Amino acid sequence: MVAKILAVLMFIAAVLCAVASIRAFMEKGYLFNNKYIYASKQQREQMTDEEKKPYYRQTAITFLLLSVMWLFNGLYVLTKSGAFLAVTTVVAFVMFFYVIASYIKMCDKK
Repeated sequence: MVAKILAVLMFIAAVLCAVASIRAFMEKGYLFNNKYIYASKQQREQMTDEEKKPYYRQTAITFLLLSVMWLFNGLYVLTKSGAFLAVTTVVAFVMFFYVIASYIKMCDKK
């Protein structure tokens, strides 16, 4: 019973991350990116849509990968299949390297 509740919570997290990813791909809503979050109010207001575009993309891809991780973690909790855990681990490594590489790429543009 506890496993089923935990899996449902993980599936809900996957859906929420997927919604955040879709909205970020559409460049709508709050920009969940450190560059934007830690910017002053004045800096945020001065950012153009073109300047925000790479940050929305990075956020969208990160939330998409998080969604996949939550989905496969939930499936693992339900089935105890090591394949789901392996996929989660691979996606975690992909996300780790993507975030670092995209940060470096954005820093090089400036």
